[in-house]
Amino acid sequence: MRTYFKKIITALFAIFGFSTQAQVIVTTIPANPTDSEEITITYDATQGGGGLMNATSVYMHSGVILSGQSGTDWSNVVGTWAMDNGIGKMTSAGNNKWQIKINPRTYYSGIAAGSRIFRLGMVFRNADGTKEGKNNGADIFIDLKPTGLGLTFKSPQITGNPIFINQGSTIEINADISQAATVSVFDNNTKISTDLTNVTNITFTFKPATVGAGFLRIVSSTATQTIADTLRYVLNPTQITEALPAGIQDGINYLNNTTAILVLAAPLKKFVYAIGEFNNWQYSANSFMKKTPDGNRFWLQINNLVAGQEYAFQYFVDGEIRTNEPYAEKILDGFRNGGKYNDEFINEGITRYPNLKTFPVNASAGYASILQTAKPVYNWKVTNFKKPEKHDMVVYELIFRDFTPESTIKAAMARLQYLKDLGINVIELMPVNEFSGNDSWGYNPTFYFAPDKYYGSDRDLKDFIDKAHEMGMAVVIDMVLNQADRAFPMVEMYWDKAKNQPAANNPWFNTVATHPFSVFYDFNHESEWTKSFVKRVNEYWVKEYKVDGYRFDLSKGFTQKNTGENEPAWSAYDASRVAIWKRIADEIWAIDQTTYIILEHLSVNQEEQELGEYKNGMIFWGNVNGDFKNATAGRNGNLNWTYYGTRGWKQAGVLSYMESHDEERLMFNALQNGLSGDNGYNIRTLGTALEKMKQAAAFFFAIPGPKLIWQFGEVGYDISINDGGRTNRKPYKAAYFTEPSRLSLYKTYQALIKLRQQEAFRTLDLSQVNLALNSGSIKRMTIKHTTMNVHVIGNFSVYDVAEYDIQTPNTGIWYDYFTGDTINVKDINEKLTMKAGEWHILTSVPLTKPEAGLSTWKMQRFVPVVVMSFEDEIFSKNLNIFPNPSKDGIFKLKAENNINNTMLIKVFDIAGREVMNRYTWKQLNNPTLSIDLQTLKAGMYFIEITDGKLKAVKKVVKE
Repeated sequence: MRTYFKKIITALFAIFGFSTQAQVIVTTIPANPTDSEEITITYDATQGGGGLMNATSVYMHSGVILSGQSGTDWSNVVGTWAMDNGIGKMTSAGNNKWQIKINPRTYYSGIAAGSRIFRLGMVFRNADGTKEGKNNGADIFIDLKPTGLGLTFKSPQITGNPIFINQGSTIEINADISQAATVSVFDNNTKISTDLTNVTNITFTFKPATVGAGFLRIVSSTATQTIADTLRYVLNPTQITEALPAGIQDGINYLNNTTAILVLAAPLKKFVYAIGEFNNWQYSANSFMKKTPDGNRFWLQINNLVAGQEYAFQYFVDGEIRTNEPYAEKILDGFRNGGKYNDEFINEGITRYPNLKTFPVNASAGYASILQTAKPVYNWKVTNFKKPEKHDMVVYELIFRDFTPESTIKAAMARLQYLKDLGINVIELMPVNEFSGNDSWGYNPTFYFAPDKYYGSDRDLKDFIDKAHEMGMAVVIDMVLNQADRAFPMVEMYWDKAKNQPAANNPWFNTVATHPFSVFYDFNHESEWTKSFVKRVNEYWVKEYKVDGYRFDLSKGFTQKNTGENEPAWSAYDASRVAIWKRIADEIWAIDQTTYIILEHLSVNQEEQELGEYKNGMIFWGNVNGDFKNATAGRNGNLNWTYYGTRGWKQAGVLSYMESHDEERLMFNALQNGLSGDNGYNIRTLGTALEKMKQAAAFFFAIPGPKLIWQFGEVGYDISINDGGRTNRKPYKAAYFTEPSRLSLYKTYQALIKLRQQEAFRTLDLSQVNLALNSGSIKRMTIKHTTMNVHVIGNFSVYDVAEYDIQTPNTGIWYDYFTGDTINVKDINEKLTMKAGEWHILTSVPLTKPEAGLSTWKMQRFVPVVVMSFEDEIFSKNLNIFPNPSKDGIFKLKAENNINNTMLIKVFDIAGREVMNRYTWKQLNNPTLSIDLQTLKAGMYFIEITDGKLKAVKKVVKE
């Protein structure tokens, strides 16, 4: 995903909440409310992400925090997302401000009497829940003071987590009481102090004695009220230092059907608990992980597991950070989205993931990792798949979300025959591993070994790949190892809260990206920790899922050479980046030397060529969208860069594309910006635009080298990439597949892809491919081969061209592939007449003609029109036209000797058609006449001058 525009980065920061500016989103009256009084809450929709600006109705979706003064887990939630039922509805106060009045004790039902409400948590939404207001992507919180008698901890800070301490350590307690009271202190219900009377502050040192979880209870009493406040603590066991058992690596290691070993790489961390359903989420000696002698890893053996059962778990690092297993193959998503966990939305309306495990109530909000012994082994039907050669690749890029109405892997698998019939031999899937939320392009990865459940199960994905192989199609997955999202454990464990970025001691990530266009958090690919992780990721998908290759996103970002905001410096040749990619390629090819390595590099040609010709050869995305947008809109486009030979490459390593997920759609651009010209030819009409796509495809597929199609380009998908937001879901257009004009485009793609199977198009002899794709509106290319010669010509302009040299490589009989017509070329300089949008693929040998009607162009030889019927030589010599040629189309006519008669001037094109309004000229009154041809296209014209008896014809050229 190339995000090469600052405005897009700014938008993403707004969407994902990376702003560091403090914003006043809600205010309250009173300013410091309690949990037992009426509170007026005012929401400012212009603040935060601004998602509800100018909304016509706003609802507050809210809950209480009972866990502590800094807690974030909601409970007792009020509101039903996406329902206009009046619950939480706010009143407009004007100027994008909305208000609601509540009393927390009565508004939130089910709160036990005497329970302290520490905070209110909330987000805001419109009536149907399609838009929301947050604190730049995060929940909004209001702190509450206690009502009447209350205790507030000054030290330690109370959150939803216990206080963790090591053997021999103490906890310093400092708490304020809102009224003078009698205070008693209990440790696990055992009184440990003499009552203090008439106090408003309590300060003491507490030293736990029992290993494991406990609680300190402080009871405060007045004559009329008694309250109890609890501080949870965990006394850590003595840290055991022990080396990893032989053969054990980072992540989940299954020893047998009932035993597993968890290993978490966490350099510089002090201690880690592994808590989950296998130990009832308890902090105890049985969940306290051992530490390796080098201090870099923590590990724990889990025994007595039930074979085949899924166990949810999390890691708790240093008593501060709840995180997950970065190597987990399945993740439960417990992030709240409108009162529900993200996982709860997966099966709404359609069963995407049957029997999906519920997010455990004992897990902290966020993610939970899954451990499962004795997982069923997948039996692959195809074990010896042979990948297409690079130069034969016809790649189809798709996103499961938008490829079918169901947005599932299973639904996409049902359409594999559609791709096979089209002629596709490589499917490139946009990211399939876990990403934030359920609706995304996938370039915000959170876990690299777990398929995203919104699309289906891991078995569904293996079925898809196996079926594609069975049908002769390779599968490539888009891998995002340039960046990761905030919830990725290797980001989460080392986070600088003050600076809102990865911490300086993060083993895997840079604090700030080394290049201009990172959106999330930037991997350090020279770190040994990152090298190890990247190697494991790339090994996993090739071995476990039998993927045939990777398309690496933003591969130019794999560098530690810091170029700041200087994009040209970033794109310049980088020897360190070259070394990184050679190392990664070597690691992948050591597993399977036929694996495709496709890079979205978009760097200087020197760097791409070096990597493209390294060993088996990496493959590079070749973006020619801009030129094809121009060409299909009737403007000039240089299509030469489509061909790897133009770049001087010896291997067919440029995967060129007219469209990708990241580009504006050609059809949308043509319909919005297409030109009009001769004889009513107008690209902004649907039929003409679709024919223009055929012309572009004829050249695109005919040029040797691998090709990529973005989904539904073959039926002229004409919804803008920015429709509803650049990365947002795009509508599935079922009607496209039955409309005759769009089916005709599909069949043209089909015929062109089939034509590519001819040996001539597979040539690797660069000397035999000649292109004239940058010479203006008329474009041509020639392939010479021992099996046959090929000549492709096309008029990309919106004007007819009357005189064009055919320029075939040889004379003789030529066959029009689509129409079956023949033309006997006796002179390669023979001239043709080409209509606006006309194109032909000519072969020197006859081939099986595709379905009739895909192209109806007939080759027409040029027949010149004589306009000089009775030119007078003396009259002509007396007249001069200058400048000639003219760059601006303004010509001057001057007579050397006086002409008494009034003259009539006409302008004709090369085909003899009158193309300009007539001029009359009385030379005695106006010595020099200006003839304006600015509105005419470039080319040759004839200016006819007559005084009624004599005629002169002047040939002029407008450049």
